Amino acid sequence: LTSLLIGIVSKNYRGYEPCVPRLVDILERLRERDVPQHYMYYGIPTPWLQVKVLRALQYFPAPEDPAVLK
Repeated sequence: LTSLLIGIVSKNYRGYEPCVPRLVDILERLRERDVPQHYMYYGIPTPWLQVKVLRALQYFPAPEDPAVLK
């Protein structure tokens, strides 16, 4: 599903902005290692998903609200 999102937002991200909080939530869960054990790869929680989420986020503009940046 993440690959599909990357393909779509690479052409035009407009309309898909509501996906950003969900993508950030996924990254936060991975950082906190809040994943099942079978998603761990040599102690790293799903590195392939981390890369895909970061790749999708690169197509969205940075937030302008300074509170969000913290």
